Amino acid sequence: MRKLFTLLFTLSTISIFFSQTDANPSVDFSENSTDASNLAVSEGSILISAYYGGPNLNANILDNNLGTDNPAVSIGPVGGTFSYMVTDAVGIGLDVNYTDISITWNDNSVDTNGTSVNYEYKVGMSTVRIMPRFDFHFGTSEKFAPYVGLAAGWRTRSYYTETTDPSYDDADIEGVNPIAFRIAAGGSIFLTNSLGINLELGLGGGGLVRGGLVFKL
Repeated sequence: MRKLFTLLFTLSTISIFFSQTDANPSVDFSENSTDASNLAVSEGSILISAYYGGPNLNANILDNNLGTDNPAVSIGPVGGTFSYMVTDAVGIGLDVNYTDISITWNDNSVDTNGTSVNYEYKVGMSTVRIMPRFDFHFGTSEKFAPYVGLAAGWRTRSYYTETTDPSYDDADIEGVNPIAFRIAAGGSIFLTNSLGINLELGLGGGGLVRGGLVFKL
């Protein structure tokens, strides 16, 4: 949580810097400098982002529990967001992401004929999250849009096994917790009127840190 507060302070500082330099080199503090037409995002804007995040803490848990020589392999969280600005400050939308972690190892055994064989085993966990999301934007810049966000919704998680061992039960098991949530703070720097770079720090589904591209329509 302390990291979130630190990021909020940093975002606020960056926002002040951008808002001052956007006006003109001599810094314009007039009323029109924070007019909606001068904001990076404003009422009616549509924001679509694609991101990749990490680290995947469940991969460390899998490594520690199984203790194999091979490290766990993780994908994601990879996903995207959609947000519609209902006011100059408030956006509502959706956050969707996917995560997969797995670990593979080999073990020597004896088959039914008494022959020594080497079997490969793989266990993993895949998660899909779909979360309605609210974002509050507090920037006054034409290029930089800091925000805080809150998302809560649904998730599905599947635990799976794959193996060349014919005697091993490799049935998938569904997770029991269907709830996903996220609290986050981040910001987007727009390189053009419609394309920017996004960075976000958060707790909950979607990675501690994630970044990617954001498109404004």
